[in-house]
Amino acid sequence: MNERALAVHAAFAASVVVLFTPGGSVGGWLGLALRAAVFAALAGAALWWTGRRDAVLAAVLLWAVVGELVRHAVLPGVDGSLRDVAAAAAGSLTGALVTDRLRCGGAPPGDPAGDQAR
Repeated sequence: MNERALAVHAAFAASVVVLFTPGGSVGGWLGLALRAAVFAALAGAALWWTGRRDAVLAAVLLWAVVGELVRHAVLPGVDGSLRDVAAAAAGSLTGALVTDRLRCGGAPPGDPAGDQAR
């Protein structure tokens, strides 16, 4: 397995821990920041591996929503939260944007120099 695939698997495992560890979830703003960071890593690693920004964002955002629905249905005492989904979405977008910028050498989207780096 190459390092890019390994990064995706590690980030996905971290997202599973953050989403489904009963009683181990951090609450409040720290919990939201942790969720955003984990989903930023997942989106960034997946984009680094595949290079397909739209597909990666769709898949990671779907995972955030499905994960929250499963948490609500399966874990006792855990309510699904739009705030958690929003934190995951913000982290996912941030991770994808940063990774895309790094892949393009810092060139803005649409810049021919950046498009050649892809």
